Amino acid sequence: MQALANLAPCRHCAYENGEDAQNCALCGELLESGKSQSVPVAVAPAGPLREPESRLHGEVDLLWGYPAPLVYLTLGLPLAFLFGYGPLLSYMGWFLSSLCHEMGHTIVAWSFGMPAFPAIRLDGHAASQHREQIPLLCWALCIGLGALAWQLRHLRIPAIAIGLAALLYPLLAFTGAKEVFFLVGGHLGELAMATVCFWRAMSGGFSESKAERGLYAVLAWYLCGSNVLLCQGLAFSASARAEYQGSGSFGLTNDYIRLAEDVMGTPLATLGLVMMLVSLLPLPLAWAIRRLASN
Repeated sequence: MQALANLAPCRHCAYENGEDAQNCALCGELLESGKSQSVPVAVAPAGPLREPESRLHGEVDLLWGYPAPLVYLTLGLPLAFLFGYGPLLSYMGWFLSSLCHEMGHTIVAWSFGMPAFPAIRLDGHAASQHREQIPLLCWALCIGLGALAWQLRHLRIPAIAIGLAALLYPLLAFTGAKEVFFLVGGHLGELAMATVCFWRAMSGGFSESKAERGLYAVLAWYLCGSNVLLCQGLAFSASARAEYQGSGSFGLTNDYIRLAEDVMGTPLATLGLVMMLVSLLPLPLAWAIRRLASN
């Protein structure tokens, strides 16, 4: 009778197993009783899912024995100049920068309630013109920013930043400031893409592929460098300013000329100097983003 009392019946098939059995010998079902089930097991609490500290700070991200971000950025700089040589490569560079440029205009226009669509023609012309502002779109965006700030109120810094944006937005959307942002938005679109590409080249891209990181570095240097060289010419070269005045797509006036003369009332050379300094920011911004993302 004692032996029968120590049997462990299976709840699935009712087969009586031995007292030390963990699984049913007939059907394999896990048994609820048995000595092995009464033994306490200590389980350590799970720690936060983080990468090793060495990987977070880039200490193991090496290529040929050197820090990989430095290698990719160093190799990408001379390769970026290839986009300036030959009709095919220079056209590829123009198309990539025009795509970022016109999308920058379009995003800014829609952000201020002005419908716009980019136009890129294969013979080397690109433009983006906005329509009349729709105030209802602006108020919808402003209310949306306020609602988002309220939803994120438990995150103090993001909530404050978004709340301030909601308060400042009407001052920008319903004044002449919107045209300033629209005209400069094209070049800011290029610089924003350059920042993203610098970041992905340093952080490993989306696939950790060497080719991907290298292409990111090349594109980043090309977008950033072309803006720096353009603004440097506008700031210090009269011949560069004259060439810029006659190079507008579809016969239109170029952005910096309209911004300097028609909107801000400032010399083109002064605006070129300011934007040249702005064009130097993508690399340090990308480095800061990488540091923040690693913490």
